[in-house]
Amino acid sequence: MRDHDTSPTVRQLICALHTVEDELRAARCAADIDRLTVLIRQKQSVLRQLRRRRLRRVA
Repeated sequence: MRDHDTSPTVRQLICALHTVEDELRAARCAADIDRLTVLIRQKQSVLRQLRRRRLRRVA
């Protein structure tokens, strides 16, 4: 049995995570603290959603 979920929602969340990480990289180079703060919060939110989906699947 596979240990990953390939549902469209999970794929969208993973895509969103990659996008945020790319934007974070650019914001770090520009030293844009306000943008970094927003992006870090977005990343935390996406990670929380992924964890919730995993916990629901395991339960």
